[in-house]
Amino acid sequence: MKALIDYEDYKKYTADRIASMPGGGRGEWLRIAEALKVHTSLISQVFRGTKNLTPEQAQALTEHFGLGELESEYYLLLVQTERAGNRKLRQIYQGRMEGIREESRDLRERFKSSKVLSDSEQAVFYSRWSYSGVRLAASLPGQGSPEQLASDCGLSREQVNRILDFLLQRGLLTHTNQGRYELGTRQIHVPADSPWVIQHHRNWRLKTIERLERSARIEEPELIFTSPLTIGARDLGKVRNMLMEFLDSLKRIVQQTDPDTLACLNIDWIKVNPE
Repeated sequence: MKALIDYEDYKKYTADRIASMPGGGRGEWLRIAEALKVHTSLISQVFRGTKNLTPEQAQALTEHFGLGELESEYYLLLVQTERAGNRKLRQIYQGRMEGIREESRDLRERFKSSKVLSDSEQAVFYSRWSYSGVRLAASLPGQGSPEQLASDCGLSREQVNRILDFLLQRGLLTHTNQGRYELGTRQIHVPADSPWVIQHHRNWRLKTIERLERSARIEEPELIFTSPLTIGARDLGKVRNMLMEFLDSLKRIVQQTDPDTLACLNIDWIKVNPE
């Protein structure tokens, strides 16, 4: 589906969003009625009829969807525009909506000129694994909705929407006209001596720990291997070279693959007590 700021009808956006959910959003209208504390008949009268949400109901719905601050304001303005009793008031709301669209466009254009993340952007991106994880998962086929990403990544819809806002505005993801996400044009390059490299390694190694905590049983095609050992110092380089050859082979596979799964490879080959 399109981004919210590309909509001019909150009912159309809501219906498209639900249709894009896993299973076609089965049961979502009931969950919306419960979140808004109204009867399902009112939901039907609003989204299939001529009634409109109240501002309070609209605000509750933005919370239910987990929308970010700017998207929430835009959704509320869509509702207020539909509720407006005269043309002048409607134009005021529409002017503010256009301002939000311009603000969003300005942010994206500003970040297009910079190919590498700034220090402050890196601080956010590497604060936890989910920024990198959602970015990669969103680019997979069929990942058209925050709800699907939330389900696949084990995150709340509010978290996913906040992360998507960051990634889209910084050019790390793009939103196509077909409603798909694609990897953006900006690069994520961090020098080897950067503190964010350490955080990046830590974030994804913790994901392996979480995986083991969910279930110690490892099934095909997974592999988790830990092997403390003793070895001659002169052979350390041989093992490193073997691993580098493997990584070259992995790179070729990734370049030619048809991606449909998010995975993570962690390899640690270190001296436990370096001199």
